[in-house]
Amino acid sequence: MSRVTAASTDGLIANLYEAIFDPSMLIDFLQELAVRTESRGTHLMVVDTRTETILLHSAGGVVGSSPEELKIICQEYDNTYGGIDYRRAHAASLPVGQWYQCHEVFAPQRIKRERFFREFLQKWDYRYFAGMRMGEGGGLATYIGLNRRAEQGPHDEADMRFLRQLTIHLTRAAKLFYKTRSFRDHFAPSLGSLQYLPSSLFILDQWHRVLFANAAAEQLFLNEQGLSVIEGVLEVTSAPMRKKFSDELEKVITSGVPSAVLLKGPSGERGTGLPCYLLRLPERQESYQLRGDPAVLVLVPRASPNPPEAVALLRTLYALSRREADLAIAIANGATPQDYAREAGLEISTVRSQLKSVFIKTGTHRQTELVRLLSVLPRVKFA
Repeated sequence: MSRVTAASTDGLIANLYEAIFDPSMLIDFLQELAVRTESRGTHLMVVDTRTETILLHSAGGVVGSSPEELKIICQEYDNTYGGIDYRRAHAASLPVGQWYQCHEVFAPQRIKRERFFREFLQKWDYRYFAGMRMGEGGGLATYIGLNRRAEQGPHDEADMRFLRQLTIHLTRAAKLFYKTRSFRDHFAPSLGSLQYLPSSLFILDQWHRVLFANAAAEQLFLNEQGLSVIEGVLEVTSAPMRKKFSDELEKVITSGVPSAVLLKGPSGERGTGLPCYLLRLPERQESYQLRGDPAVLVLVPRASPNPPEAVALLRTLYALSRREADLAIAIANGATPQDYAREAGLEISTVRSQLKSVFIKTGTHRQTELVRLLSVLPRVKFA
């Protein structure tokens, strides 16, 4: 390998790792990979294995494959043809990191009968294909594929040797993606303000994937207290408690009503266990934004009361101002708006205006709903 080619390869790999933290670099990586392998199009997808939903689809191509055309190709695939792509189904059956070429696996007679081939591949001149499954974890699978025109023929042995040399970096990048990407995709960085709260706090999606966990929660998972994380998915180690926790999580997602569950092992004493408070999060806030899927905050409060935690949670999760958070906490402790106005030295009209803002931001409509909502943040005296 020449010095120029080696330097180019180093830059390609650097772009791959940078793409884990900076999504814009993924296009650069795929574009350069297309040029290096003379591919009509290179595609990287992240798929939810439970629903077969494509969560991320990025593409690059050689000269002639414009960004506008690639965008249309991705949209057609995601919306119409992804579900009948026999190539992806084959890749899912292979070990992670094993490359294959379509023409070596599928007989031409079979391919020509496939709707996917006739309506999609021929339309975009994606005749030859090389691909693999980069990684899988936490209910997600990552695939990469390279397509060539019919007139080009399949990728030759030099191309495949180069791709196999990249494999270790591709699979490592996928592992890092699962560990770091979910935080960037689901939440703005401001959610990191909850990172060092004393209470354990983590956020789950409807399939129990851990979208965010603060430092205390990470320690909780390591201390064998009935909760662990396996490939990004929360596991409740006790079988009876697993179903109980799953049922409560589903109930909170469906109803939006906060709930609590006491997780305990089979040999645990009566009344003892790990108290978990569950709260469905709104999908859009100024301080963070969910990808669109339901998500539940799970709070395991520390033993001693810590009023500043409640303020931090309210301000981060619901974008409340400090004054609004103080008012909400006072209401949760049984104060009336008049009591709070007198204590804070404010006009009652000002307090009522603040309370209206609290209702809007928290999705509640009256004080009883607000109290019920705040009862899980943490369940200790706020005062």
